[in-house]
Amino acid sequence: MFVGYIWVNKIPGRLQIEARNGFQNIDPKMANLSHSVNKLGFGTQVARRNKRLLDLVPSGYKNLNTMDGNWYVTSETHEAFHHFVHVAPTRHHNAEDTGYIVGTTTRMFGSFMNSVSGSLGVLGIFGRKDQYFDYNQMSHSSQKVEFTEAEIPSVEFGYDVNPLVLLVGEKQRLTFLEYIVRVMAIVGGVYALLGLIDRGVDSVSKKTH
Repeated sequence: MFVGYIWVNKIPGRLQIEARNGFQNIDPKMANLSHSVNKLGFGTQVARRNKRLLDLVPSGYKNLNTMDGNWYVTSETHEAFHHFVHVAPTRHHNAEDTGYIVGTTTRMFGSFMNSVSGSLGVLGIFGRKDQYFDYNQMSHSSQKVEFTEAEIPSVEFGYDVNPLVLLVGEKQRLTFLEYIVRVMAIVGGVYALLGLIDRGVDSVSKKTH
């Protein structure tokens, strides 16, 4: 039984297990490398406080530890299974609509101030409580490999970590305050652009005269 963890880089790699033993006289070529995977994961496990959030994730995005509990049996010598695991870093985002009463908390108008400055507001009536957590999804494939008599059979776990993060979350409706802020931002941007154009035209006309 193998128990433990290994630090790896976020680049393709592999873990190779051979039927060797420096303390016993065995013939590794005749070894049976049937095995089971009790638990195999990448990254930190989902924290207990995030279990409730994990229940909100759609079932199609909960592919965690897909090899756990699987058996891989070889009936002949000079055979072994090679596994390949693709790891997809995933971030689940959940925005819960929450209401606040004026004058009771400094978290009021949270959505309004978040839209303006990206920080928590100190005034307001309605807000949204944003929650997210990161986890790793897995997909794997396994195939039985035959070895020649001169080769030592080995079990391999190849892995590849996706360089991109998959963002999972429900599309949230804008609050009325968020809508007003975005409209004001568009109007302010158009007004500023028209002002620049007007000053540019004035400066050009003065030079021509």
